[in-house]
Amino acid sequence: MNKQVLVRAVAAAAALAIITAVSSNVNSPSAQSVSAEQTEQTEIVFAAPSFDPESSFRDEQAHIAEEEADKGRKAKNAAVENAAKDKAAQRKIAADDEKRPVPIDPEKKASALNAEVAAAPSQISRFEVPSWLHFDANGVPTDYTAVHHGRACAYTAGPSALMSTGKTVFQGYVAVDPNIIPYGSQLYIVADDGQVYGYAIAADTGYSVKVHDILVDLFMSEYNDCIQWGNKNVSIYVLNAPVE
Repeated sequence: MNKQVLVRAVAAAAALAIITAVSSNVNSPSAQSVSAEQTEQTEIVFAAPSFDPESSFRDEQAHIAEEEADKGRKAKNAAVENAAKDKAAQRKIAADDEKRPVPIDPEKKASALNAEVAAAPSQISRFEVPSWLHFDANGVPTDYTAVHHGRACAYTAGPSALMSTGKTVFQGYVAVDPNIIPYGSQLYIVADDGQVYGYAIAADTGYSVKVHDILVDLFMSEYNDCIQWGNKNVSIYVLNAPVE
């Protein structure tokens, strides 16, 4: 017997054994005694879902309302964000404008400069400041021929007293060494501490000036003003006055 015949024989025997077992189970009393009640219990019942049109409509409306509210919130947030961006842009533009130099009309610039330099600082001298006398931003005359630095004191005398030049004393006339500052020179005197005697005219002299103990002696109408002035270092600008 070859192998193929043997395999076929084994397969036929196995099939016969299976058929015999199935037949015996079908004919057994336990298989036949399954009741109808047990069969019914194995059935699966599918219940159809209920549908409420009114409830479904309400749910749909609520969903639409929620979507609209969400759109409104998004639109409001976008508006707030855009407003904030606009303000930031405006602030940046304003800051850039402040940094950007503004062109100045040359005529207006010259006019403003003339108005600035034409204003004389407050002074002790009672002479009126000439209209031709201009000053820079530091209160220094803009047109002078020489400047002298030295010590300045103050003196006083009766209202009818005469000076070396024959002029009656006046708060604005000062005593100088005519070899250094000629009589009649128009001066502008400023102390190092910032106090301004101001526009003055050289019209007197004195011993202290002649011996070069002081550079200039300033006339004051009141003794207390002399005491208050005391002894100061000054700059004397010899002005380049226009020829009349």
